[in-house]
Amino acid sequence: MSHRRLLVVALGSLGLLGQAPLRGQTPGPGLRRVGVLAPGTHAKEEITLKPFFDQMRQLGWVEGRTVAYDRAYAGDRHQELPRLASELVARKPEVIYAPPTPAALAAKEATRTIPIVFGAVGDPVRLGLVNDLAHPAGNVTGISNLSASLFPKRVELLRGILPSARRLGVLRDPTDSASKSVLSEFAPVAASLGHR
Repeated sequence: MSHRRLLVVALGSLGLLGQAPLRGQTPGPGLRRVGVLAPGTHAKEEITLKPFFDQMRQLGWVEGRTVAYDRAYAGDRHQELPRLASELVARKPEVIYAPPTPAALAAKEATRTIPIVFGAVGDPVRLGLVNDLAHPAGNVTGISNLSASLFPKRVELLRGILPSARRLGVLRDPTDSASKSVLSEFAPVAASLGHR
């Protein structure tokens, strides 16, 4: 996934929106409100999202001067994402950055009007985030890695490295809705090559 491409999408969304003041703060001219929704803890997300925040700063989006981030992190409790998404929407950010699949799905359920930008989503069409890759429609857009299409090649490479292996394992988060999609794509490919 290209962080630069994701930032272009995010900034494009910001550029299309009107300006709104941040409640409880006297914003300078052009201060934009960006909601950030993510499933991890504050400590983990600040590391994971550092390239996003750094690139935004390099592009002139400086926190407190040109942009205000409203961070909502679920503390590794994915079941909290719907509530956090609703609370974030109630605070009326101009755009929501919800990079991983569970956050993007929660944000989409919470609003049909605030633009949502995702990243690291395997198949946004099948997950119901967008109608079509070329023309997403609605209020959700972002970058897809379409990693499921690489499963045959990954299994083939593993088979080349470990030709005697008969069992393959996939480590995924069972609370992540994308994991079901990943496993549903992986299992038939592995089985077709004689793996369980």
